[in-house]
Amino acid sequence: MASGTAYPSSQIRSVLDSVGSSIRNAYARISNNNNYKVVQAADSDEELGDEESKSHECPHCDNAVKPGSPKRRRERVDAWLTWGGWANSIFLAFVLVWLVWYHGNRLESQCIHKTSAYSPLLGEVPNILIESRRNGSIRWSSPYRGEPSYEVDKAWEEISIFRPLDYQLTIEEYLEVGMSPETAARNAPEFGGGFFLQPEFSHQLHCVNLLRKASHFKYGYYKTHDPDFRDKEETFKIHLDHCVEMLRQFVMCRAEVGLVTAHWIEQRARPWPDFNTKQICRDFDGVLKWTREHQLPESAPMMPLKPEGAKALSSPP
Repeated sequence: MASGTAYPSSQIRSVLDSVGSSIRNAYARISNNNNYKVVQAADSDEELGDEESKSHECPHCDNAVKPGSPKRRRERVDAWLTWGGWANSIFLAFVLVWLVWYHGNRLESQCIHKTSAYSPLLGEVPNILIESRRNGSIRWSSPYRGEPSYEVDKAWEEISIFRPLDYQLTIEEYLEVGMSPETAARNAPEFGGGFFLQPEFSHQLHCVNLLRKASHFKYGYYKTHDPDFRDKEETFKIHLDHCVEMLRQFVMCRAEVGLVTAHWIEQRARPWPDFNTKQICRDFDGVLKWTREHQLPESAPMMPLKPEGAKALSSPP
């Protein structure tokens, strides 16, 4: 058996007495804070007499709740249950808020996917629906309207003209879009060699912009600033009709059923329509930001040139 240091019994008793005294003093301080006083045990083994015991008793001890009593234990249990209930309520509230947020975002994403044709970009661009109000005021000073000028043209170009997307599409994804990859145009190898891609909205806005330019009948100005207006007259008319047709299909595809109301106006016999209607929109700023960040470098051409030996269609689709 391993030997250990032997301590005299007097030292052991002294240590135990010191620890016991510290415990009694701490217990007495706690008791005093609760408006009652605990009778301290005598240092000796002899019990206190009745008179001496009574002299140490607190006059309020009969009404005080003593530690360890059933009432004290019930109070502690009630306190724990109260705090536990609050903690559970707060936790459940956070869970509920998160579930509502998650479910709402999931519904928005599902709605966008259900009402959109397949596109790999649906998983890339922000899938956010925003309620806004159209500004249909007849004289609204929009940055996209006004007499032909560099500023107005620049505003349109920033939302409709982009370099090819720097986005790698797989053969399977290209087939899912509904096109044949065999005759697909690709970017030059130094720019990744991926499929030549542009977002659909850029083409739609290009058509709107062309109609805007044509509506001013200032062909002289745009013949200098826009190569589309330098085409032959017949070619330009076909281009213009194409843009009108694209917009017609877009409007009929959306078939919005929102209501346009009208109001009586002083000094006018007929009502004036209020085109400032509500609409649910994609987050165009988010889509625009993503498109700008995913263009090929500025050194890339706006359109690639057909390489030698490339398989081609016999006529435009």
